[in-house]
Amino acid sequence: MRVRLIRPGNMAQAIASHLPTLQKFASEVVPALREAGSRRAGPQKDWREPMTLLDHVVLQVDDLNAIGDWYDQVVSLAGGARTFDTPTLIGYALPGQPAQLFFSLATDPGGRQTHLALRVEDETTVRLVHEFATALGGEILHGPRLWPEYAPDYYAVFIRDPAGNNLELKCQASTGRPTLST
Repeated sequence: MRVRLIRPGNMAQAIASHLPTLQKFASEVVPALREAGSRRAGPQKDWREPMTLLDHVVLQVDDLNAIGDWYDQVVSLAGGARTFDTPTLIGYALPGQPAQLFFSLATDPGGRQTHLALRVEDETTVRLVHEFATALGGEILHGPRLWPEYAPDYYAVFIRDPAGNNLELKCQASTGRPTLST
């Protein structure tokens, strides 16, 4: 797979060049995947309940101590605190909430890779985004699977977005064992 980086002025042109693929995907593949996913056993979610889209963001920095000192103050003013602290990664949260804002030491010389994690409803949606990215020739960093090193029911896919960012789509796996890889 290859990723095509898009300059901001070329975004509309890039989207237009993929429009036939997007339309075919939306009209043929999405309904089939949704239908397959709707046949799963177990209780279904009440769609009237609110769901948070943003799960967490990880920004790379050169000086973790300096950014930590700064965000310790900023986040405390907003009522939160540093809740995750390792030599290469720090995270912040509001009281009673999981950490959502993280900073890590830079790993990409000459650039900054942003990690954006979106929370989705189920494994079907995670696989749907994987199929979408694959259909467009996107770079798949890690295919859909369980990530027990994060949590026993952490199911996610990691893809490179057109701007070069690491986009994760994750969900809490259903009671049935999800497919480990597609």
